[in-house]
Amino acid sequence: MAVVQAVPQNRVDDLIARNIEAKGGIDRLKAVTSIKQVASLSMNGSEGLETRVDGKTVISAFDGESAWMVNPFMGIERPIVLAAAQTESIREQSLFDGLLPNLKDLGYTATAEGMDTIDNRTFIHLKVVSADKQVRHIYLDSKTYLEARITTEQNKMKLEQEFLDYRDVEGLKQPFLIRMLVNGAVQSEIKVQSIEFNGKMDDQLFRIPK
Repeated sequence: MAVVQAVPQNRVDDLIARNIEAKGGIDRLKAVTSIKQVASLSMNGSEGLETRVDGKTVISAFDGESAWMVNPFMGIERPIVLAAAQTESIREQSLFDGLLPNLKDLGYTATAEGMDTIDNRTFIHLKVVSADKQVRHIYLDSKTYLEARITTEQNKMKLEQEFLDYRDVEGLKQPFLIRMLVNGAVQSEIKVQSIEFNGKMDDQLFRIPK
């Protein structure tokens, strides 16, 4: 059961500022140029490293302008350039400092929807609307101001990400457990083993192969 309390609209900028500070501050966030993350992926009880299944590799990449992918399970054996909507989604994922610090640059708007109490835990509910009217709901932990979950709805399905086990990595707060849920049921978990910032990476890794 959720209990909702109103949050004044003029608090939105303040809440986003608190979120940025909780993560480590804007200077540290903007100083990140690359992230190398080692993690295990658990889906329906089975675990694996990397995005490799039955000897096949799934790749998605973004070079700053174009997004591309290889997905043998979808019959895509060679790299293809993704459509605008998919590119925008990957562009968001490539934001090292997260969505909230970049709302204005992306042309998004945010409103404070209230304080939600669920299972004795209190969240600050922000509604974010993209330039093309895509809606997502971001829930911040009311004590830490860090993202606790992000919810969207697609094709009558409720898609959720839960962010847990935050740890300090070089002065930045990072979730070490991420759960993906569909209609309330856990579909997969990512358990992070290590995170490295600003390691050297060849830009060629992200460009679509010719």
